[in-house]
Amino acid sequence: MAVSFNEMPSAYRVPGTYVEVDGSNALGAQVPEPQRILIIGYRSTTGTATQGVIFPVVGPSGGDGPAGADSQLAEMLRKFKRLNNSARVYGMGLDEAGGSAAASGSFTFTGTVTRETSLTVRIADVRVSTLVAVNTAAAAVAAQLQTAIAGASRLPMTSSVTTNVVTLTARHKGTAGNELTIAVEALPPGLTVATVQPSGGATDPDMNLAVTALDEDTYDTIVTGIASASAMLILEAEIARRWGPLVKQPGMVLAGKAGTHGQLTTYGDTRNSQFSTVIGSGKSPTPPWVWAAQAAARDAQRNDTMNPNRPRHGLTLPDCEAPAKVDMFDAAQRNLLLFDGISTFKTDKSGRVTIERLITTYQLNAAGQPDATYLAIETQRNLSRLYHEVLTLGSKYADYLLAPDGKDPPDQGVPMVTPKLFRGELIALNDSWIRRGLTKDATGFANALIVEINELDPERLDVNMAPRLVGGLVTLPVKISFQL
Repeated sequence: MAVSFNEMPSAYRVPGTYVEVDGSNALGAQVPEPQRILIIGYRSTTGTATQGVIFPVVGPSGGDGPAGADSQLAEMLRKFKRLNNSARVYGMGLDEAGGSAAASGSFTFTGTVTRETSLTVRIADVRVSTLVAVNTAAAAVAAQLQTAIAGASRLPMTSSVTTNVVTLTARHKGTAGNELTIAVEALPPGLTVATVQPSGGATDPDMNLAVTALDEDTYDTIVTGIASASAMLILEAEIARRWGPLVKQPGMVLAGKAGTHGQLTTYGDTRNSQFSTVIGSGKSPTPPWVWAAQAAARDAQRNDTMNPNRPRHGLTLPDCEAPAKVDMFDAAQRNLLLFDGISTFKTDKSGRVTIERLITTYQLNAAGQPDATYLAIETQRNLSRLYHEVLTLGSKYADYLLAPDGKDPPDQGVPMVTPKLFRGELIALNDSWIRRGLTKDATGFANALIVEINELDPERLDVNMAPRLVGGLVTLPVKISFQL
């Protein structure tokens, strides 16, 4: 019998006992490593990180220094880390594009205060209040409010005042600022106010800058605060490349989008990728990039368990504020969104926002026909888990010999794999998946499994496997056919 050693040479005559440890036979289903998350967003000029440089983030405030505490990116990192501190999180800051414009809105006050009371405004989901004295005229009210806004921290907008007009400008230039909202929630008697919602943001950074700066590490999720159609196309193409057999770095893109039902369905109709998920925040005061960060945090928590294919619905997004009741989408509207590639949310009895369903934006197959193959994000996460475990199994035989099945097998100690042997490994791996609730139908898997040496290349072992994935319980219709 010949035993093949990895390190112990055959030509060695020094007496003694020598022990070599080989863990290749211990390889199999591995405990998942912590999720790797990359969050991309605008950085601030106060941040220490250079544009396009990836930096690690530890703790909720870990991105404040590199990204700038008042930046979009720092806010996304804080909101992700608030929910998920076990994932390995990285940030990448982008600068505003040349020639870009910032969205702006305004409050215009008229009148004079007739009774001392508080003025409260909402900028995105941050409330700013100031106590206004009786007989204060509109211009003085505007100046007082401007002072209060200037004293608030981490607002997504900056402010300025001219006479009786307070102008609010998105902190970062680009189209994302158009999705911010402002409102006056408490107005002292005697005053009136005209509110103009933010608009005019234009020209986003070229997401190719971020893709070019990406290293070759695997990221289970790339969360983007810039969700324009052009940015998403670039990120989707990059993730599609990473799923390729020669790259072996599967992942997903996750973004948020605000707007009316019509705006969200229109946006969703422009997307069609199994590699991206967009959660629609409707008219929520909370910026959509915060929704993206918290949805990604919850998804990563579920993906970091034994069952990445468990549904995400019911998981709370504590820093995401629901729209006003009049602006909440009803079941029929949410159903339409789910047919247009937009993920949806609900509120529970206490008013907390919860994920209703996370889906991909994939809607049509290559022939342009409706296709739900990759609809559920759980399908993609399950496939990614199987993908990595097959790679792990393959690494066990990375330096083995390959021979056909035959009547003259080598000695047991010879490191050689045959189609039959590898077929048995795959069947055993699928049995493990079945026990863990990832796949089903052991007999069907075995019957469909093909393992054969390539006819043109005797050093290549071709495999075709067809695991049947286990999905989540999403819909439970019950018919009660009663009798009297």
